[in-house]
Amino acid sequence: MRRIVINMVLTVIIAVLILSVALPFLAFFQFEKAKTLELAYRWKKAEEKYQLAVRLAPFDAKYPAEYADFLIRQSDYRKNEMSLIMHAEELYRRAIVLNPRYAEYYLALGKLELYNYRRTLKPVELENAVENFKNALKNDPNGFNISYSIGYFAIPLWNSLDGGKKEFIAERLKYALKLRPWHGKYIYPLMWKYTNNFEALKHVTPPTVYANRALYDFIRANNLWQFRKEQAETIDFYRKKEDAETFQREKLARLAQLEKEKKAYENTAGAAKNNPMAIMRKDWHGKAEGIENAYKDGNMSCNGTISAVTEVPDGVSIVRIVARGSQSGSIWPYMIVRLDDEVIGETFVDNKEWKEYAFDIDASAGLKVLSIT
Repeated sequence: MRRIVINMVLTVIIAVLILSVALPFLAFFQFEKAKTLELAYRWKKAEEKYQLAVRLAPFDAKYPAEYADFLIRQSDYRKNEMSLIMHAEELYRRAIVLNPRYAEYYLALGKLELYNYRRTLKPVELENAVENFKNALKNDPNGFNISYSIGYFAIPLWNSLDGGKKEFIAERLKYALKLRPWHGKYIYPLMWKYTNNFEALKHVTPPTVYANRALYDFIRANNLWQFRKEQAETIDFYRKKEDAETFQREKLARLAQLEKEKKAYENTAGAAKNNPMAIMRKDWHGKAEGIENAYKDGNMSCNGTISAVTEVPDGVSIVRIVARGSQSGSIWPYMIVRLDDEVIGETFVDNKEWKEYAFDIDASAGLKVLSIT
């Protein structure tokens, strides 16, 4: 009798061991089959296989999470969208119970709750979403994907966030841009769309040259030149901190080039002009895209810089520039005016007829290089 009992116990143990090996394998097989069926648009059969994988491996968090992902994808095509979303939420919560240390599950659940908040405007959904985002961050504090996703998916709700939540989202965006500044091409357009606030863009930009150049690229690409000077000064500030030697060397090279232009002016008949304080159209010279003397008589048909030497009186005076422009698409030219190495003004040239633009200066008397970019 004892031998029979022992044999039965051994049989049960062996059966359990076989199942513990076989079931995960079967679950994996069903899961792979589900993915293949989904790609073939056989969605009903695919869902049956996802469900079977969950049943065969009830303690593996991967399968309920993957099944939830499938339901989210399906919600774009089915009429019962909300029931699919609710079922997906239950599956993500189950995955979190099975594996509470996996950050992506909290992230996925938080994104769904953000979606629900946008649909229902129930504050509890927003609170739950932020709490799950914080749990995701707790489990993966240094990962790029978690911080980037938290920030990116929360941007459309920026104006619905209180100060604390805005700061939390801004810090995630700033961290993501610190790791990968080039992702500004995704973050800045979305943030500008929902905030229309340049201060918000600056707030999420890390204090580095590379990151601030990415913001400058956004300004240039989106014709937001009214913020150009401020951002250029920010870049120079961080350049002085990060590579002061190179910054100073480049500045000295620019000053040397300016002195070279002044010497060339003094050695030509230009110095004997009747009105040394006036620059005629024929006196401008410059280059575009590396092509020397591409501009004729001050006509600038593409991006670049023209310059000319002029005499400036001592003290306060006014530089007057007469210019006109034409649109490229809906964009007017933008003019940046420098006297020697200092920007004295900048503005859109938003007129087809000749118009005078005036810029105040306070300078010492002498020859100066006036340039227009």
